[in-house]
Amino acid sequence: AVKTFALNVEALKTFAKIKQDEAVKKDASKASALKPEASKTEQSKSEGKKAEAVSDSGASCLWCMPGDSKTQTDRQEAALEALVLRKQFQSQERCGQYRSVPLMRTLLLHPPLMRAHMEERHLALKHRAPRHAEWERRGLNFKQRQVLAAATFPVPEDDACVTLIQGPPGTGKTRTILALLSVLLQSQPSKTNASGPISRDVTAQKNALLRPAMPKDEKERNWRMASPWLVSGYARNQPPEPDHKKAGKVWPEVAPPIVLDHSKDRKLHVLVCAPSNSALDEIVGRIITTGLVDAGGGTYIPSIVRVGVNAHHSIASVSMDTLADQRMQTSQQQQLGKRVVEKNRARINILDESAIVCSTLAFSGSSMFRMMARSFDVVVIDEAAQAVEPSTMVPLCYGCKQVFLVGDPIQLPATVLSDRAKDHGYDHSMFKRFQMAGYPVNILNVQYRMHPEIRQFPAREFYDEGLEDGPNVVQDTERPWHTHPCYGPFSWLDVRGKEYTPEGSGSKANLDEAEAALAIIKDLMLRYTELRQPGLIAVISPYKEQVRLVKTLFVAQLGKDMAQGIDVNTIDGFQGREKLIAIFSGVRADDKRGIGFVRDVRRMNVGLTRGRSSMIVLGHARVLRKAGAWRRLVRDSKSRRALFPFPRPFDQTIARLTADAYNKEEEVYSEEGEDEEWEDDDEAEEEEDA
Repeated sequence: AVKTFALNVEALKTFAKIKQDEAVKKDASKASALKPEASKTEQSKSEGKKAEAVSDSGASCLWCMPGDSKTQTDRQEAALEALVLRKQFQSQERCGQYRSVPLMRTLLLHPPLMRAHMEERHLALKHRAPRHAEWERRGLNFKQRQVLAAATFPVPEDDACVTLIQGPPGTGKTRTILALLSVLLQSQPSKTNASGPISRDVTAQKNALLRPAMPKDEKERNWRMASPWLVSGYARNQPPEPDHKKAGKVWPEVAPPIVLDHSKDRKLHVLVCAPSNSALDEIVGRIITTGLVDAGGGTYIPSIVRVGVNAHHSIASVSMDTLADQRMQTSQQQQLGKRVVEKNRARINILDESAIVCSTLAFSGSSMFRMMARSFDVVVIDEAAQAVEPSTMVPLCYGCKQVFLVGDPIQLPATVLSDRAKDHGYDHSMFKRFQMAGYPVNILNVQYRMHPEIRQFPAREFYDEGLEDGPNVVQDTERPWHTHPCYGPFSWLDVRGKEYTPEGSGSKANLDEAEAALAIIKDLMLRYTELRQPGLIAVISPYKEQVRLVKTLFVAQLGKDMAQGIDVNTIDGFQGREKLIAIFSGVRADDKRGIGFVRDVRRMNVGLTRGRSSMIVLGHARVLRKAGAWRRLVRDSKSRRALFPFPRPFDQTIARLTADAYNKEEEVYSEEGEDEEWEDDDEAEEEEDA
């Protein structure tokens, strides 16, 4: 295991060297194309703008604090060295700018030892799911409640644990994360920062719950003392009213924070991370809109801060800069230099005081986190299977004892372009390594998104029939257009088009499939006017050039306003999202060539699970069947009478397939010689797969 980490460090250095060489060449080419005078002018303007930005807001201090690593690979390498390669980090004292890391032994355990180490814990949780009436009322299934049990399972004093949560498409992964955060924030850490161990005596907890009610005015005063930036009235973490009738309940009461009394039991400090801004903003948005569950079953919004750049405008109210500006309104420092220092202090104080801190994996390595006075007790990482392992280690350098890795290794992997880095295993996620080592995985197995006919093939092909349909899924996803078999719930329209590579592009496109998608959407909107509302239909493809072609075609044929209501995106850009109707364009149509990365079963899994009501595949069946999984999908579609020839002109084909007299049982599937033709090149395809 240590050798693997060392190779990862070598891969990081190799990858950084490649990026540096490319940047040098790019800068050199740009410099040669510009006149020296113009270059100097532009450079001075750029430096002036940067200086002005720093003097105005100090926002760049997030990246430019002393000793800060400015690149993602720098932070990954620092995390690897902190966790693994420096022996002095095995001590329980702080070393350098990092805290002790109890996770190190767990991360480095040899696979057999890792299995033995965690088997007892996993077996103890296997049949343990909290039967709290509130979670059952809110519709959490057994597997989801089992994850909540993992959050309350005791962790040995000198140990740490990692919990893997696999969330296949539509199984309520984000909802489970919110429930997990609700349980965590009602738990207490094993130690306080200065007052010694917290009492676990049940009687003491009950007596604490029976204390006299705090007057409303005093409660509000304490709350404003703890959160002075909330003077505008936006109470993000308004404490719930105490309920003294439930003295014997499992979770302690959520009391208002009292900043002057440090003897009070503190709550957990939780860090929530994701590889990308979009994935992180999805969680933050859900937290501030739906809230978490408190000890009494009510809903509240916790104190939360979203750290980093490029935050979505919908969550700007909890971004670091917004909260820091609100806090600075009470500051009397008017001088520019003091203002910048005060703002940096405000940022660090917000990090310490917030119950939940949200950051991308890369940004969690900024020096601002290392300047906190309070470490993180728990780290929750969403889309962990999409992150390379060194990137996952970055937020683990702050002394946490519990880590929850949430993701799905059967969906999109981490994007690594360097073959040299891949040779060193840089593209492997920590989630995948733990899973391959036999580490127990909590799999969410009830899906609530897709019609059962859409779920059928992915569940069998990718999850070994491990997915079940939630209650009322059929009723929630049935639609009037299902009376036409070509419109779903699942259908494959066999478009025998041609692929091409536009000049100056390495991507591919297929005009026939783009026009077929246009014809289908126009017919659906004509027949069912409710589908004209924006945000109900998506067209997805593995290739960026196909996405550009479809967008251009839709704007020209449907108009800009209607075209903007149709979500057109790549598979990679659409993971984690869903639409009522999803149309998948496979693009590849050259019978004499392979199908490239379309054969990747993880992208195939994502592409086939984006539709709730209808999933329509547009593709050249004879070409796509060159890959094993696609070949099995073709055969499955034929067996279900869901594979339809779709020749030009498309409007006439649609009229034939949607006619009242059309009978799919009479469709030409068993034409003489057809089955033999499809089977002839199986051997060649198997060789290509190999």
